Amino acid sequence: MSKLHSSILFVISIVVILFLGSCSNWKSKIGEESLLDSVAIRHIISERFIHRPYYSAWDSAIVQYYSNDSELIWLSVAGRHRKKVLLHWLEQLDKHGVNPNSLGLKQIRQTEEKLRAVANDDNDLRNLFSARLEYLFTRSYLRYVCGMDFGFVNPAPIYNNLYEDLSAYSDTVAPPANRKKVMRRLFDIPLKYPTSRYALGTIDLLKKNVSEAFRRVQPITLYYQKLQIELQRVKSFRRKENCVRANLERSRWKYKQSLGRKYVYVNTAAYMLKAVDEDRDTLFEMNICCGSFKHKTPLIAARLNYFELNPNWVVPSKIVRKEMVPAFVRDSNYFARNNLQIYDKKGKRLNPRHINWSKYTNGFPFNVKQDSGEGSDLGRIIFRFPNRYSVYLHDTSSRWLFKYNDRGVSHGCIRLERPLDLAYFLLGYPSDEKMDCIRLAIGRDAKTEKGKELFKESRYKNRRFYGFKQSVPLFIDYRTLYMGIDGSLTYCEDHYGYDEPLITALAHLK
Repeated sequence: MSKLHSSILFVISIVVILFLGSCSNWKSKIGEESLLDSVAIRHIISERFIHRPYYSAWDSAIVQYYSNDSELIWLSVAGRHRKKVLLHWLEQLDKHGVNPNSLGLKQIRQTEEKLRAVANDDNDLRNLFSARLEYLFTRSYLRYVCGMDFGFVNPAPIYNNLYEDLSAYSDTVAPPANRKKVMRRLFDIPLKYPTSRYALGTIDLLKKNVSEAFRRVQPITLYYQKLQIELQRVKSFRRKENCVRANLERSRWKYKQSLGRKYVYVNTAAYMLKAVDEDRDTLFEMNICCGSFKHKTPLIAARLNYFELNPNWVVPSKIVRKEMVPAFVRDSNYFARNNLQIYDKKGKRLNPRHINWSKYTNGFPFNVKQDSGEGSDLGRIIFRFPNRYSVYLHDTSSRWLFKYNDRGVSHGCIRLERPLDLAYFLLGYPSDEKMDCIRLAIGRDAKTEKGKELFKESRYKNRRFYGFKQSVPLFIDYRTLYMGIDGSLTYCEDHYGYDEPLITALAHLK
Protein backbone atom coordinates (compact mmCIF):
# COMPACT_ATOMS: atom_id res chain seq x y z
CA MET A 1 0.00 0.00 0.00
CA SER A 2 2.86 2.34 0.75
CA LYS A 3 4.40 1.59 -2.66
CA LEU A 4 1.10 2.43 -4.35
CA HIS A 5 0.88 5.61 -2.28
CA SER A 6 4.40 6.56 -3.30
CA SER A 7 3.60 5.95 -6.97
CA ILE A 8 0.53 8.16 -6.79
CA LEU A 9 2.51 10.94 -5.12
CA PHE A 10 5.16 10.65 -7.82
CA VAL A 11 2.59 10.95 -10.62
CA ILE A 12 0.96 13.90 -8.89
CA SER A 13 4.29 15.66 -8.53
CA ILE A 14 5.04 15.17 -12.22
CA VAL A 15 1.65 16.60 -13.16
CA VAL A 16 2.20 19.59 -10.87
CA ILE A 17 5.61 20.23 -12.37
CA LEU A 18 4.23 20.07 -15.90
CA PHE A 19 1.34 22.32 -14.95
CA LEU A 20 3.62 24.89 -13.36
CA GLY A 21 5.86 24.73 -16.39
CA SER A 22 2.95 25.33 -18.73
CA CYS A 23 1.78 28.21 -16.53
CA SER A 24 5.25 29.68 -16.68
CA ASN A 25 5.27 29.29 -20.44
CA TRP A 26 1.81 30.88 -20.67
CA LYS A 27 2.92 33.76 -18.48
CA SER A 28 5.94 34.28 -20.71
CA LYS A 29 3.61 34.45 -23.72
CA ILE A 30 1.37 37.09 -22.19
CA GLY A 31 4.15 38.78 -20.27
CA GLU A 32 4.99 41.09 -23.14
CA GLU A 33 1.37 42.17 -23.54
CA SER A 34 0.86 42.61 -19.78
CA LEU A 35 3.64 45.20 -19.66
CA LEU A 36 1.90 47.39 -22.22
CA ASP A 37 -0.26 50.39 -21.43
CA SER A 38 -3.07 50.19 -23.98
CA VAL A 39 -4.38 53.65 -23.10
CA ALA A 40 -0.94 55.18 -23.64
CA ILE A 41 -0.50 53.25 -26.89
CA ARG A 42 -3.79 54.49 -28.32
CA HIS A 43 -2.88 58.03 -27.31
CA ILE A 44 0.53 57.77 -28.97
CA ILE A 45 -1.03 56.40 -32.17
CA SER A 46 -3.50 59.28 -32.32
CA GLU A 47 -0.91 61.95 -31.56
CA ARG A 48 2.28 60.77 -33.27
CA PHE A 49 1.63 58.32 -36.07
CA ILE A 50 -1.50 59.61 -37.78
CA HIS A 51 -0.67 62.54 -40.02
CA ARG A 52 -3.47 65.05 -40.39
CA PRO A 53 -5.11 66.03 -42.65
CA TYR A 54 -5.76 62.47 -43.69
CA TYR A 55 -7.25 61.71 -47.07
CA SER A 56 -7.36 57.92 -47.40
CA ALA A 57 -10.07 55.60 -46.15
CA TRP A 58 -7.58 53.59 -44.11
CA ASP A 59 -6.09 56.57 -42.26
CA SER A 60 -9.58 57.85 -41.51
CA ALA A 61 -10.56 54.43 -40.19
CA ILE A 62 -7.45 54.28 -37.98
CA VAL A 63 -8.31 57.66 -36.45
CA GLN A 64 -11.86 56.53 -35.71
CA TYR A 65 -10.81 53.16 -34.34
CA TYR A 66 -8.09 54.27 -31.92
CA SER A 67 -9.98 57.38 -30.81
CA ASN A 68 -12.83 55.26 -29.47
CA ASP A 69 -10.90 53.33 -26.82
CA SER A 70 -11.10 50.20 -28.97
CA GLU A 71 -9.01 47.18 -28.04
CA LEU A 72 -5.55 46.75 -29.51
CA ILE A 73 -5.70 44.54 -32.58
CA TRP A 74 -2.20 43.13 -32.73
CA LEU A 75 -0.60 43.57 -29.30
CA SER A 76 -2.64 40.91 -27.54
CA VAL A 77 -2.72 37.15 -27.23
CA ALA A 78 -5.21 36.94 -30.11
CA GLY A 79 -3.09 39.42 -32.04
CA ARG A 80 -0.19 36.97 -32.27
CA HIS A 81 -2.07 34.83 -34.78
CA ARG A 82 -3.33 37.88 -36.67
CA LYS A 83 0.23 39.16 -37.06
CA LYS A 84 1.42 35.82 -38.35
CA VAL A 85 -1.35 35.64 -40.94
CA LEU A 86 -0.88 39.24 -42.07
CA LEU A 87 2.87 38.81 -42.50
CA HIS A 88 2.22 35.71 -44.59
CA TRP A 89 -0.09 37.58 -46.97
CA LEU A 90 2.24 40.58 -47.17
CA GLU A 91 5.11 38.29 -48.14
CA GLN A 92 2.93 36.88 -50.96
CA LEU A 93 2.30 40.32 -52.47
CA ASP A 94 4.99 39.89 -55.11
CA LYS A 95 2.70 37.27 -56.71
CA HIS A 96 0.25 40.13 -57.26
CA GLY A 97 2.88 42.41 -58.79
CA VAL A 98 3.31 44.58 -55.67
CA ASN A 99 6.46 45.02 -53.58
CA PRO A 100 5.65 43.93 -49.97
CA ASN A 101 7.84 46.73 -48.63
CA SER A 102 5.54 49.23 -50.32
CA LEU A 103 2.94 48.25 -47.75
CA GLY A 104 5.29 48.59 -44.78
CA LEU A 105 6.70 45.05 -44.37
CA LYS A 106 10.26 46.32 -43.93
CA GLN A 107 9.14 48.95 -41.41
CA ILE A 108 7.30 46.30 -39.39
CA ARG A 109 10.37 44.06 -39.26
CA GLN A 110 12.62 46.94 -38.18
CA THR A 111 10.20 48.11 -35.49
CA GLU A 112 9.89 44.56 -34.12
CA GLU A 113 13.69 44.41 -33.78
CA LYS A 114 13.77 47.73 -31.95
CA LEU A 115 11.01 46.66 -29.60
CA ARG A 116 12.84 43.44 -28.71
CA ALA A 117 15.96 45.47 -27.89
CA VAL A 118 14.18 47.76 -25.40
CA ALA A 119 14.83 47.03 -21.70
CA ASN A 120 11.83 45.70 -19.77
CA ASP A 121 11.92 48.57 -17.29
CA ASP A 122 11.85 51.29 -19.98
CA ASN A 123 8.08 51.53 -20.25
CA ASP A 124 7.99 54.84 -22.13
CA LEU A 125 10.19 53.60 -24.95
CA ARG A 126 8.41 50.23 -24.98
CA ASN A 127 5.05 51.94 -25.32
CA LEU A 128 6.39 54.16 -28.08
CA PHE A 129 7.66 51.27 -30.21
CA SER A 130 4.59 49.21 -29.40
CA ALA A 131 2.34 52.03 -30.54
CA ARG A 132 4.32 52.35 -33.76
CA LEU A 133 4.10 48.60 -34.32
CA GLU A 134 0.34 48.53 -33.66
CA TYR A 135 -0.14 51.41 -36.09
CA LEU A 136 2.06 49.86 -38.79
CA PHE A 137 0.28 46.52 -38.57
CA THR A 138 -3.15 48.17 -38.77
CA ARG A 139 -2.20 50.43 -41.65
CA SER A 140 -0.54 47.60 -43.60
CA TYR A 141 -3.58 45.41 -43.08
CA LEU A 142 -6.03 48.10 -44.22
CA ARG A 143 -3.79 49.09 -47.13
CA TYR A 144 -3.65 45.42 -48.14
CA VAL A 145 -7.38 44.66 -48.06
CA CYS A 146 -8.34 47.99 -49.66
CA GLY A 147 -5.72 47.53 -52.39
CA MET A 148 -6.59 43.93 -53.15
CA ASP A 149 -10.31 44.69 -53.25
CA PHE A 150 -10.25 48.03 -55.11
CA GLY A 151 -6.72 48.51 -56.48
CA PHE A 152 -3.65 50.06 -54.89
CA VAL A 153 -3.44 53.02 -57.27
CA ASN A 154 -6.07 55.62 -58.17
CA PRO A 155 -5.62 55.97 -61.95
CA ALA A 156 -7.45 59.28 -62.42
CA PRO A 157 -4.79 61.62 -60.94
CA ILE A 158 -2.11 59.78 -62.91
CA TYR A 159 -3.64 59.59 -66.37
CA ASN A 160 -5.34 62.97 -66.15
CA ASN A 161 -2.02 64.69 -65.55
CA LEU A 162 0.22 62.91 -68.03
CA TYR A 163 2.68 65.02 -69.93
CA GLU A 164 2.23 64.37 -73.65
CA ASP A 165 5.94 63.85 -74.28
CA LEU A 166 6.27 60.78 -72.06
CA SER A 167 9.73 59.92 -73.39
CA ALA A 168 11.12 63.17 -72.02
CA TYR A 169 9.79 62.49 -68.50
CA SER A 170 9.89 58.72 -68.29
CA ASP A 171 10.67 58.59 -64.56
CA THR A 172 7.86 60.85 -63.38
CA VAL A 173 4.28 60.11 -62.48
CA ALA A 174 3.08 63.70 -62.58
CA PRO A 175 4.12 66.28 -65.19
CA PRO A 176 6.93 68.75 -64.45
CA ALA A 177 6.03 71.98 -62.69
CA ASN A 178 7.23 74.13 -65.61
CA ARG A 179 5.12 72.35 -68.22
CA LYS A 180 3.63 74.48 -70.96
CA LYS A 181 1.04 72.06 -72.34
CA VAL A 182 -2.49 71.86 -71.03
CA MET A 183 -3.21 68.45 -69.56
CA ARG A 184 -6.01 66.36 -71.03
CA ARG A 185 -8.54 64.37 -69.05
CA LEU A 186 -7.83 60.85 -70.27
CA PHE A 187 -9.41 58.64 -67.59
CA ASP A 188 -13.16 59.07 -67.13
CA ILE A 189 -14.30 55.66 -65.89
CA PRO A 190 -16.09 55.98 -62.52
CA LEU A 191 -14.56 53.49 -60.09
CA LYS A 192 -15.56 52.17 -56.72
CA TYR A 193 -13.25 53.23 -53.87
CA PRO A 194 -12.95 52.01 -50.28
CA THR A 195 -14.58 54.14 -47.59
CA SER A 196 -13.68 54.48 -43.91
CA ARG A 197 -16.81 52.49 -43.14
CA TYR A 198 -15.58 49.68 -45.38
CA ALA A 199 -12.14 49.80 -43.70
CA LEU A 200 -13.65 49.64 -40.21
CA GLY A 201 -15.76 46.70 -41.35
CA THR A 202 -12.63 44.81 -42.40
CA ILE A 203 -11.19 45.34 -38.89
CA ASP A 204 -14.33 43.86 -37.36
CA LEU A 205 -14.10 40.88 -39.71
CA LEU A 206 -10.41 40.42 -38.89
CA LYS A 207 -11.20 40.14 -35.19
CA LYS A 208 -13.99 37.62 -35.86
CA ASN A 209 -12.43 35.48 -38.60
CA VAL A 210 -8.82 36.10 -39.64
CA SER A 211 -8.81 33.71 -42.59
CA GLU A 212 -12.05 35.09 -44.03
CA ALA A 213 -10.79 38.67 -43.78
CA PHE A 214 -7.98 37.88 -46.21
CA ARG A 215 -9.77 35.31 -48.36
CA ARG A 216 -12.64 37.60 -49.35
CA VAL A 217 -10.39 40.22 -50.96
CA GLN A 218 -8.44 37.85 -53.23
CA PRO A 219 -9.26 38.45 -56.93
CA ILE A 220 -10.70 35.27 -58.41
CA THR A 221 -11.33 36.02 -62.10
CA LEU A 222 -9.78 33.70 -64.69
CA TYR A 223 -8.01 36.66 -66.30
CA TYR A 224 -6.37 37.63 -62.99
CA GLN A 225 -5.25 34.08 -62.29
CA LYS A 226 -3.71 33.80 -65.75
CA LEU A 227 -1.86 37.08 -65.17
CA GLN A 228 -0.42 35.72 -61.93
CA ILE A 229 0.87 32.61 -63.71
CA GLU A 230 2.32 34.77 -66.48
CA LEU A 231 4.08 36.98 -63.91
CA GLN A 232 6.03 34.01 -62.58
CA ARG A 233 6.92 32.94 -66.12
CA VAL A 234 8.40 36.29 -67.18
CA LYS A 235 10.25 37.17 -63.96
CA SER A 236 13.58 37.54 -65.79
CA PHE A 237 12.12 39.76 -68.55
CA ARG A 238 11.76 43.26 -67.11
CA ARG A 239 9.59 44.74 -69.86
CA LYS A 240 7.08 41.90 -69.86
CA GLU A 241 7.11 41.73 -66.07
CA ASN A 242 6.16 45.40 -65.82
CA CYS A 243 3.44 44.87 -68.40
CA VAL A 244 1.93 42.04 -66.32
CA ARG A 245 2.19 44.06 -63.10
CA ALA A 246 0.42 47.04 -64.71
CA ASN A 247 -2.43 44.86 -65.94
CA LEU A 248 -2.75 43.07 -62.61
CA GLU A 249 -3.37 46.46 -61.04
CA ARG A 250 -5.88 47.42 -63.73
CA SER A 251 -7.79 44.20 -63.15
CA ARG A 252 -8.13 45.06 -59.43
CA TRP A 253 -10.02 48.28 -60.23
CA LYS A 254 -13.79 48.03 -59.85
CA TYR A 255 -16.09 49.79 -62.29
CA LYS A 256 -19.10 51.56 -60.79
CA GLN A 257 -21.04 50.65 -63.92
CA SER A 258 -21.76 46.95 -63.94
CA LEU A 259 -20.76 44.87 -66.94
CA GLY A 260 -24.07 43.07 -66.91
CA ARG A 261 -24.69 40.02 -69.05
CA LYS A 262 -24.56 41.95 -72.31
CA TYR A 263 -21.92 44.59 -72.94
CA VAL A 264 -19.42 46.08 -75.39
CA TYR A 265 -15.78 46.30 -74.36
CA VAL A 266 -13.18 48.28 -76.30
CA ASN A 267 -9.47 47.73 -75.68
CA THR A 268 -7.71 50.70 -77.25
CA ALA A 269 -4.27 49.21 -76.53
CA ALA A 270 -5.09 46.15 -78.67
CA TYR A 271 -7.17 48.06 -81.27
CA MET A 272 -10.00 45.63 -80.64
CA LEU A 273 -13.70 45.64 -79.77
CA LYS A 274 -15.39 42.73 -78.02
CA ALA A 275 -19.17 42.24 -77.78
CA VAL A 276 -20.46 39.80 -75.16
CA ASP A 277 -23.94 38.39 -74.52
CA GLU A 278 -23.80 35.74 -71.81
CA ASP A 279 -27.48 34.84 -72.13
CA ARG A 280 -27.05 33.77 -75.75
CA ASP A 281 -23.46 32.59 -75.31
CA THR A 282 -22.44 35.15 -77.92
CA LEU A 283 -18.98 36.66 -78.17
CA PHE A 284 -17.33 38.26 -81.18
CA GLU A 285 -14.38 40.56 -81.78
CA MET A 286 -13.51 43.07 -84.46
CA ASN A 287 -10.59 45.33 -85.29
CA ILE A 288 -10.85 49.04 -84.62
CA CYS A 289 -8.91 52.22 -85.20
CA CYS A 290 -8.62 54.68 -82.32
CA GLY A 291 -6.95 57.93 -81.37
CA SER A 292 -3.34 58.63 -82.20
CA PHE A 293 -0.74 59.34 -79.50
CA LYS A 294 -1.41 63.04 -79.94
CA HIS A 295 -5.19 62.55 -79.81
CA LYS A 296 -5.56 59.72 -77.32
CA THR A 297 -8.97 58.09 -77.08
CA PRO A 298 -10.20 58.76 -73.53
CA LEU A 299 -11.11 55.85 -71.25
CA ILE A 300 -14.87 55.95 -70.73
CA ALA A 301 -17.76 54.01 -69.23
CA ALA A 302 -21.12 54.82 -70.81
CA ARG A 303 -24.25 53.21 -72.22
CA LEU A 304 -25.19 52.71 -75.87
CA ASN A 305 -28.80 53.71 -76.63
CA TYR A 306 -29.08 54.14 -80.40
CA PHE A 307 -27.25 54.48 -83.68
CA GLU A 308 -27.68 56.82 -86.62
CA LEU A 309 -27.46 56.09 -90.34
CA ASN A 310 -25.72 58.41 -92.81
CA PRO A 311 -24.65 60.99 -90.20
CA ASN A 312 -23.42 64.49 -90.98
CA TRP A 313 -20.19 65.63 -89.38
CA VAL A 314 -19.82 69.03 -87.76
CA VAL A 315 -16.06 69.40 -87.64
CA PRO A 316 -14.62 70.62 -84.30
CA SER A 317 -13.09 74.07 -84.66
CA LYS A 318 -9.75 72.82 -83.31
CA ILE A 319 -9.44 70.37 -86.21
CA VAL A 320 -10.45 73.07 -88.68
CA ARG A 321 -7.88 75.52 -87.31
CA LYS A 322 -4.94 73.14 -86.88
CA GLU A 323 -5.40 70.74 -89.80
CA MET A 324 -7.94 71.79 -92.41
CA VAL A 325 -6.93 75.41 -92.86
CA PRO A 326 -3.20 74.57 -93.36
CA ALA A 327 -4.30 71.85 -95.84
CA PHE A 328 -6.46 74.40 -97.70
CA VAL A 329 -3.54 76.85 -97.87
CA ARG A 330 -1.50 74.13 -99.59
CA ASP A 331 -4.39 72.98 -101.79
CA SER A 332 -7.28 75.33 -102.57
CA ASN A 333 -9.47 72.37 -103.61
CA TYR A 334 -9.17 70.68 -100.20
CA PHE A 335 -12.66 71.57 -98.91
CA ALA A 336 -14.42 70.71 -102.18
CA ARG A 337 -12.55 67.44 -102.64
CA ASN A 338 -13.50 66.27 -99.11
CA ASN A 339 -17.14 67.36 -99.44
CA LEU A 340 -16.76 70.01 -96.72
CA GLN A 341 -19.05 73.04 -96.62
CA ILE A 342 -18.60 76.24 -94.64
CA TYR A 343 -21.52 78.14 -93.09
CA ASP A 344 -21.71 81.34 -91.09
CA LYS A 345 -23.67 81.60 -87.84
CA LYS A 346 -26.86 82.39 -89.76
CA GLY A 347 -26.56 79.24 -91.86
CA LYS A 348 -25.38 80.93 -95.04
CA ARG A 349 -22.96 78.89 -97.11
CA LEU A 350 -19.57 80.55 -97.71
CA ASN A 351 -16.86 80.16 -100.32
CA PRO A 352 -13.60 79.17 -98.54
CA ARG A 353 -11.58 81.12 -101.13
CA HIS A 354 -13.31 84.35 -100.07
CA ILE A 355 -12.35 83.99 -96.41
CA ASN A 356 -9.27 85.66 -94.96
CA TRP A 357 -8.20 82.66 -92.85
CA SER A 358 -5.24 84.52 -91.29
CA LYS A 359 -7.69 86.65 -89.27
CA TYR A 360 -8.94 83.61 -87.33
CA THR A 361 -6.01 82.22 -85.35
CA ASN A 362 -7.91 81.43 -82.15
CA GLY A 363 -11.39 80.58 -83.36
CA PHE A 364 -13.87 80.81 -86.22
CA PRO A 365 -17.25 82.59 -86.46
CA PHE A 366 -18.60 79.80 -88.71
CA ASN A 367 -19.12 76.04 -88.93
CA VAL A 368 -17.56 73.43 -91.17
CA LYS A 369 -19.76 70.44 -92.05
CA GLN A 370 -19.27 67.28 -94.04
CA ASP A 371 -22.34 65.79 -95.66
CA SER A 372 -23.22 62.14 -95.24
CA GLY A 373 -22.32 59.62 -97.88
CA GLU A 374 -19.82 56.95 -98.81
CA GLY A 375 -16.87 59.34 -98.59
CA SER A 376 -17.78 60.75 -95.16
CA ASP A 377 -15.17 60.42 -92.43
CA LEU A 378 -17.93 59.08 -90.16
CA GLY A 379 -18.90 56.43 -92.70
CA ARG A 380 -22.51 55.32 -92.92
CA ILE A 381 -23.24 54.34 -89.28
CA ILE A 382 -22.44 56.06 -86.00
CA PHE A 383 -23.14 54.74 -82.49
CA ARG A 384 -23.58 57.68 -80.16
CA PHE A 385 -23.40 57.73 -76.37
CA PRO A 386 -23.19 60.53 -73.78
CA ASN A 387 -19.64 61.71 -73.07
CA ARG A 388 -17.80 65.00 -72.61
CA TYR A 389 -15.33 64.40 -75.47
CA SER A 390 -17.61 64.05 -78.53
CA VAL A 391 -16.09 60.61 -79.04
CA TYR A 392 -18.17 57.89 -80.70
CA LEU A 393 -18.03 54.50 -82.39
CA HIS A 394 -18.53 54.81 -86.14
CA ASP A 395 -17.99 53.41 -89.59
CA THR A 396 -15.23 54.79 -91.82
CA SER A 397 -14.62 55.40 -95.48
CA SER A 398 -10.91 54.60 -95.01
CA ARG A 399 -11.30 50.83 -94.73
CA TRP A 400 -7.74 50.20 -95.87
CA LEU A 401 -6.53 51.31 -92.43
CA PHE A 402 -7.63 48.01 -90.85
CA LYS A 403 -4.87 46.08 -92.59
CA TYR A 404 -2.21 47.88 -90.51
CA ASN A 405 -1.02 46.79 -87.06
CA ASP A 406 -0.69 50.35 -85.75
CA ARG A 407 -4.19 51.76 -86.03
CA GLY A 408 -3.88 54.86 -83.83
CA VAL A 409 -5.02 57.27 -86.53
CA SER A 410 -8.10 59.19 -85.39
CA HIS A 411 -8.75 62.30 -83.33
CA GLY A 412 -10.17 60.13 -80.54
CA CYS A 413 -13.19 58.43 -82.09
CA ILE A 414 -13.26 54.67 -82.61
CA ARG A 415 -13.62 53.41 -86.18
CA LEU A 416 -15.25 50.02 -86.62
CA GLU A 417 -14.24 47.29 -89.03
CA ARG A 418 -17.71 45.67 -89.06
CA PRO A 419 -20.31 48.25 -87.90
CA LEU A 420 -23.25 46.21 -89.24
CA ASP A 421 -22.30 43.30 -86.97
CA LEU A 422 -22.36 45.62 -83.98
CA ALA A 423 -25.74 47.02 -85.04
CA TYR A 424 -27.13 43.47 -85.28
CA PHE A 425 -25.80 42.66 -81.81
CA LEU A 426 -27.16 45.82 -80.17
CA LEU A 427 -30.59 45.58 -81.81
CA GLY A 428 -31.05 42.16 -80.25
CA TYR A 429 -30.46 39.97 -83.35
CA PRO A 430 -33.29 41.21 -85.61
CA SER A 431 -34.58 39.39 -88.67
CA ASP A 432 -32.82 39.58 -92.03
CA GLU A 433 -35.71 41.67 -93.36
CA LYS A 434 -35.15 44.34 -90.71
CA MET A 435 -31.40 44.27 -91.30
CA ASP A 436 -32.09 44.74 -95.02
CA CYS A 437 -33.63 48.13 -94.20
CA ILE A 438 -30.31 49.16 -92.68
CA ARG A 439 -28.23 47.60 -95.46
CA LEU A 440 -30.18 49.42 -98.16
CA ALA A 441 -30.00 52.74 -96.28
CA ILE A 442 -26.20 52.61 -96.25
CA GLY A 443 -25.80 51.51 -99.85
CA ARG A 444 -25.49 47.76 -99.31
CA ASP A 445 -27.40 45.04 -101.17
CA ALA A 446 -30.46 43.40 -99.62
CA LYS A 447 -30.23 39.72 -98.70
CA THR A 448 -33.93 38.81 -98.70
CA GLU A 449 -36.70 39.01 -101.28
CA LYS A 450 -38.66 41.35 -99.06
CA GLY A 451 -35.61 43.57 -98.82
CA LYS A 452 -35.30 43.71 -102.60
CA GLU A 453 -38.93 44.84 -102.79
CA LEU A 454 -38.19 47.58 -100.29
CA PHE A 455 -35.39 48.80 -102.57
CA LYS A 456 -37.85 49.24 -105.41
CA GLU A 457 -40.26 51.22 -103.21
CA SER A 458 -37.53 53.38 -101.59
CA ARG A 459 -39.19 53.04 -98.16
CA TYR A 460 -35.85 52.17 -96.59
CA LYS A 461 -34.75 55.82 -96.91
CA ASN A 462 -37.25 57.10 -94.37
CA ARG A 463 -35.58 55.94 -91.18
CA ARG A 464 -32.24 57.22 -89.84
CA PHE A 465 -32.31 56.43 -86.11
CA TYR A 466 -32.52 53.01 -84.49
CA GLY A 467 -32.92 52.72 -80.73
CA PHE A 468 -32.29 49.65 -78.60
CA LYS A 469 -34.86 47.96 -76.38
CA GLN A 470 -32.35 48.17 -73.52
CA SER A 471 -29.24 50.31 -73.30
CA VAL A 472 -26.01 48.32 -73.42
CA PRO A 473 -22.98 49.09 -71.20
CA LEU A 474 -19.93 50.32 -73.09
CA PHE A 475 -16.41 50.34 -71.69
CA ILE A 476 -13.51 51.97 -73.49
CA ASP A 477 -10.47 50.65 -71.64
CA TYR A 478 -6.74 50.06 -72.05
CA ARG A 479 -5.10 46.65 -71.43
CA THR A 480 -1.63 45.92 -72.81
CA LEU A 481 -2.00 42.23 -71.94
CA TYR A 482 -5.43 40.83 -72.70
CA MET A 483 -7.19 37.48 -72.80
CA GLY A 484 -8.59 36.38 -76.15
CA ILE A 485 -11.66 34.31 -76.94
CA ASP A 486 -9.63 31.10 -76.63
CA GLY A 487 -8.41 32.08 -73.13
CA SER A 488 -4.81 32.76 -74.13
CA LEU A 489 -2.95 35.93 -73.14
CA THR A 490 -1.65 38.31 -75.80
CA TYR A 491 0.80 41.19 -75.38
CA CYS A 492 0.33 44.40 -77.35
CA GLU A 493 2.28 47.61 -77.68
CA ASP A 494 1.86 50.26 -75.00
CA HIS A 495 1.34 52.89 -77.68
CA TYR A 496 -0.12 55.48 -75.27
CA GLY A 497 2.68 54.93 -72.72
CA TYR A 498 0.26 54.17 -69.87
CA ASP A 499 2.12 51.23 -68.29
CA GLU A 500 5.19 53.13 -67.11
CA PRO A 501 3.51 55.80 -64.94
CA LEU A 502 1.33 53.09 -63.40
CA ILE A 503 4.38 50.99 -62.49
CA THR A 504 6.04 54.12 -61.06
CA ALA A 505 2.97 54.79 -58.92
CA LEU A 506 2.96 51.16 -57.66
CA ALA A 507 6.58 51.60 -56.62
CA HIS A 508 5.74 54.70 -54.57
CA LEU A 509 2.66 53.64 -52.64
CA LYS A 510 1.89 55.67 -49.52
